[in-house]
Amino acid sequence: MPKLFAIIVLLFSTHVSYSQIKGSFDCSIEIYLLKKSYPMFDPVSKRPVSFMPILSDLEDTAFIKNSELVSYTIEKYSMNNKGSKRHSKQIHVAEYGISVEKRMEMLNLPVRQVRQFALVINGQIVYGGCFIDKHVSLAPLGVNAFVSQNEISFQYGFKGSDPRNSRQLIECLKKTNRLTIIDNKYGG
Repeated sequence: MPKLFAIIVLLFSTHVSYSQIKGSFDCSIEIYLLKKSYPMFDPVSKRPVSFMPILSDLEDTAFIKNSELVSYTIEKYSMNNKGSKRHSKQIHVAEYGISVEKRMEMLNLPVRQVRQFALVINGQIVYGGCFIDKHVSLAPLGVNAFVSQNEISFQYGFKGSDPRNSRQLIECLKKTNRLTIIDNKYGG
């Protein structure tokens, strides 16, 4: 009887280990640079515009691969303003096992230049954004990515639905145990 129990435990633990490993392969988060640039401003009104790339816009290989993503933190801040209106803000930071800053330096971008990218999950584009130098004073609409050593801070600069909170992205991060959410509330 003890041998039968040991075999059942062994089979169950092998199945659990395989499903955990399989789960990490079922969910791939990568960043691709774009082959071409989308306009950042409407040519007529001169107002900033957001963009959404398509699969044929992507470079052939990922700029940052799924295996390089270590963790992703969403830090939420909410506070009461004057009256009963509540203000909230989110900071999304991805940590990688490589120096993203060095990889960006290899692109030789001028200081005021941006480089457009797409965040891709399992071969589907979730959103487009721009890598921006920290010295740029006017950020484009949409998701802007600021690089510091091995981290990317994804910031959203537009009203409306925040693509960083995509259900697909959040579920993939949870599934691969790389998501941390910190909820800060101020002002009762």
